[in-house]
Amino acid sequence: MKRSVVLYGQEALRRPSVVVPEMNEDVRDLVADLLDTMRAEGGVGLAAQQIGRVESVCVVDISDTPQAAAAETAVPMPLILINPRLTVGEGEAWDQEGCLSFPEVFVRIRRADNITVVYKDMEWQDRTLQAKGFLARVIQHEADHLAGVLLVDRMSAVQKVGVAGK
Repeated sequence: MKRSVVLYGQEALRRPSVVVPEMNEDVRDLVADLLDTMRAEGGVGLAAQQIGRVESVCVVDISDTPQAAAAETAVPMPLILINPRLTVGEGEAWDQEGCLSFPEVFVRIRRADNITVVYKDMEWQDRTLQAKGFLARVIQHEADHLAGVLLVDRMSAVQKVGVAGK
């Protein structure tokens, strides 16, 4: 079911996630709510905190984006990440980034260009994914949410001033 997206300024976005101990109906419902909300809002990723939850769960779906072809990945979408742990790889990239919790705000953010993420899938299997480019960026963005780190925390002082003027 589509949920309201928690907007910047609300405490829920700053709460670090808690580890999901097991797959159960509540987790399945959370994933369904995240997917419904992300799709309804036109996003490419969404974390539990963005709908007011604290579980370490996020969803990603870049399949309908121009960057999908350049992502050079055979990862089936949507990607469900439960208890994700990231390792940053080589390279860095600057690119525009937005966030459903910061409507109409887009800023250039530096991210690792290559990452490895270890996570549980919907069948509660351990998975390891190497991602680069846009997919790596989206996963890092959602992992930030799970840690209570927001887009504004990644902005320079000049970017913050520019956004405040909007």
